Amino acid sequence: TGNIMLIAWSGQEIAGIATVGSSSKEKVRHEGGLGIVVAEKFWSQGIGKELINRLFTWASENGITTKLRLEVRTDNKKAAALYLKLGFIVEGCLKNAVRLDGVYYDLYTMGRMIEQQKGRIADGISDLQP
Repeated sequence: TGNIMLIAWSGQEIAGIATVGSSSKEKVRHEGGLGIVVAEKFWSQGIGKELINRLFTWASENGITTKLRLEVRTDNKKAAALYLKLGFIVEGCLKNAVRLDGVYYDLYTMGRMIEQQKGRIADGISDLQP
């Protein structure tokens, strides 16, 4: 299917979770919505990068998923930088999309195509074809 959940463990503790969810509708099932969270005490240890790379591998092999998309708050510069480094591109900005404690935040919507040939994952933005 076009859905998966990965859990990163540190001993008995969950360090991070990454998911991809896809619609069952034929015209959009190729695109998977990526969600990821890493517990703060595990930030900057490569866990997010590893989870996303495993999702790229899964997507390149599942025969369904050809694009991953995600949303990230524009003020979350560290996460946005990681996604850019992993080949995601900013496809748009959703103004005032999140409201927390009365404060509005904008979201970047980002996407990355997954190369399907021989299970090889596109390596960076320059390798992606429109």
